[in-house]
Amino acid sequence: MGSIRNLNRRHRQQHENFQLFYINSLPDTQNHEFGVPDTESEDSTEIINFFPSDSSETSSMNLEDDTEKIVPTISEYCETLFETLISHIGLNLSQADNVFQLFKDLSKRYFSSNNHLPSLRYYWDKKALETNINIYILCEKDHSHGPLIGEPSNLQSYECEQELIQAVLKPGKFFLHLPLRQQIEKYIHNLPDYFWIEDDQRFDVSNCAEAKRVKEMGNLSQDKRYTLTLHADEVATGKSSSEKIFPIFITINEIKPEFRKKFFFLVGIFVGRKKPAVECYLGPVCDELLELSTFPTRISSNSRATFHLVGLIADAPMRAYLRCVRQYNHLNGCDWCLVTASSVGGARVYPNLTSEDQLNLMRKKDDFLTFSRIIEQDPDSEVLQNPRFRGLNGISPLLRLVDFDIVRGICVEPMHCISLGIFRNLISKGLVGADSLRHLERGFDRNSMRN
Repeated sequence: MGSIRNLNRRHRQQHENFQLFYINSLPDTQNHEFGVPDTESEDSTEIINFFPSDSSETSSMNLEDDTEKIVPTISEYCETLFETLISHIGLNLSQADNVFQLFKDLSKRYFSSNNHLPSLRYYWDKKALETNINIYILCEKDHSHGPLIGEPSNLQSYECEQELIQAVLKPGKFFLHLPLRQQIEKYIHNLPDYFWIEDDQRFDVSNCAEAKRVKEMGNLSQDKRYTLTLHADEVATGKSSSEKIFPIFITINEIKPEFRKKFFFLVGIFVGRKKPAVECYLGPVCDELLELSTFPTRISSNSRATFHLVGLIADAPMRAYLRCVRQYNHLNGCDWCLVTASSVGGARVYPNLTSEDQLNLMRKKDDFLTFSRIIEQDPDSEVLQNPRFRGLNGISPLLRLVDFDIVRGICVEPMHCISLGIFRNLISKGLVGADSLRHLERGFDRNSMRN
């Protein structure tokens, strides 16, 4: 472990030395004041006039058409350039820190002062203030109260069972919701055409059966209909801590996969020792998704779109939690059917049924909706003993979304459904040898993995 740290330390030192060597090898600019054109070169006059002035106050310059145009200060210019590097190139924090240091070293050669670029912490704090974050307090009775907006130290009080309680952020007792509409309007506005997938360009979640069904419902509308995929998981903060992070991400399926990872929207996050009530965790996000599917969002200067959730990607425990069903190791833990499993040697075994029986035992969205209506009317109803309700143990906020099919909307992808569980278990027990692992180098499609 120590040798790895020493190697990484040497790599960082070599990287810093390379940066300094690159900066020192640049032409000397000490005799040139920034913003003053070189009379010996016509090209340099045009380039230097493009840069802002060194004045702290906003200045203006006269163009050929005698119109005045505002020129940003050096600080504004540097901050905008740095923000462009992070936002449009998609740098993470460590990469942004390297660019930040390089940018500061470069600015020392061209500007008399190196305080034109704010600190990296200032940049992220400023970006956080630009996004309205809704805070939901989880009270001692496991109720959700919100949204509360504003600084944590100035949050207003909330009422719980006719009792007025001062809102205080306690660890593991609040949930943050970042409005998706505001993020879409800010980052999707005027995206180039090559960012978007054509309808029949390739097989993707954007033209799956559920997405096609949603889009066909809006053929008579002039507004576009885009589809969304929801991603949720739990991440441990460290081996020595019991705290976990529960983020919720949203992706727009019509953006090409190579650009989709740059527009991965964080819409909710909870930090605690265990999962909160699903209504507290997923309710605010589902309420906004219902609004986005009803009221169009402006995505450019002349077009609007509605956004509809069609897919859910999560591992088996998180899928069961979000959908309020039994875990995958339960006798009725299948996400897609009502076949009852049996236990053989500690493993779940499902019987071989005919195609007709399998079709009759497929789960349906109507089963979830009927179950929720009965629970709301009479939680002790005998109708709940209906075999169609096997494995259901609550009401999921996902049922509010009219377009989302809580059964067919679960994405069957190899990472969570096959590789993460079955294949990892086979490898750890030595049942998959080196000869079999060589097949992975050629890549597996869905049929190969299933076989």
